[in-house]
Amino acid sequence: MFKRSLLSVPDVKSDSSTEDEKSIREISFYPDLGSTKRSCAEKLQQISDLISNALKTGCLVKLTFTSNGKISSMNSCSFPSNSEQSVAKFVSIVKILHILLKNHVNGVIATRRDIYYQDVNLFQSQTIVDNVIALLVKSLGFSPMELGAVAAQKGIFFGGIECVNDDNQVTAYLNKMPHTPCLIPRLNGITKIRCLEPISRIIIIEKEAVFTSLLQSHDYGGVNSNTILITGKGYPDLLTKDFVHLLMVCYPETSVVAMVDLDPFGMAIMKNYKDIQITGKSSVSHPLSVSRDALKRIKLSKLSLLRFFRDKGDECLDLNLRDFNMAKSLIADFDTNFDRFDVEDVHFLEECQRMMFFQKKAELDLVGVGGLLQAQGH
Repeated sequence: MFKRSLLSVPDVKSDSSTEDEKSIREISFYPDLGSTKRSCAEKLQQISDLISNALKTGCLVKLTFTSNGKISSMNSCSFPSNSEQSVAKFVSIVKILHILLKNHVNGVIATRRDIYYQDVNLFQSQTIVDNVIALLVKSLGFSPMELGAVAAQKGIFFGGIECVNDDNQVTAYLNKMPHTPCLIPRLNGITKIRCLEPISRIIIIEKEAVFTSLLQSHDYGGVNSNTILITGKGYPDLLTKDFVHLLMVCYPETSVVAMVDLDPFGMAIMKNYKDIQITGKSSVSHPLSVSRDALKRIKLSKLSLLRFFRDKGDECLDLNLRDFNMAKSLIADFDTNFDRFDVEDVHFLEECQRMMFFQKKAELDLVGVGGLLQAQGH
């Protein structure tokens, strides 16, 4: 039998009940509130010390994590334990806490991939590291950048920009070289994006292959220097969405067009960009304030399934059951959350309905670069 003992530390919630022989130390991960909020390094150090001290005394240590302000038993783990899964999770968490704390001391921000490669034999898979980082972000209330564990940069863009911090100092300058895209920069400390030339539109492209075709095409004059091209290479990561988000804040009058496949997954990707603020998540430590009305500026391109069906019907693909159900869900979400949309988003709704009616879907590659250039404006 075990005996629970109370730890007199603000970050630890423990039960106190009298049993026999050994004690259980329960350490809960949850965010500081109000004016007492400590730095990420201080928080990690305290948690690490609590775990270390509890293990030295021979206690059974149980780690629990908050979810929406409540302790979730689904996320708990213990050491020692009869459950191999619980032990593996506990050891992975302790190891990652150690790595993060060491990185904070050395002023290093690591990618989640870097963390995985620091002990491949222990973690076994990248997913383990990703899940632990996500758990820490959610339960401690720090952004991935504050925690010091960020995703590898995924999205790319084309266009000349400057990144400006709170003190109005340029911290990064990304020059526009011919046909050369740049990785979307990390935005920690960045409060403004300044384009080197006036821009008239921002084009979000689902596929990297289509993005590259536009850059390499001799017809590129159709996408001129007043255009910023962005691709998240499929579903965008938080950094790509925050980059789009910040551009929209800095250029509130600029049109934003999404070029995606005319299939349910393409529609879902387009919708994902519109849900930037609603997720409540961000890859940066400072708040990005864009209204729901501003998010309505992200419009679907002029491409239509009707055109594909008329001109290239034999090249359109059949809609499968999964596609059909996804299109149905997108329409249901449109009806449920109509306040996120405006009259121009009827195009989005119509395209989903056409897919279901014709039982067909089409990819951007079918229209070629010329067709894409014609469809870029609204």
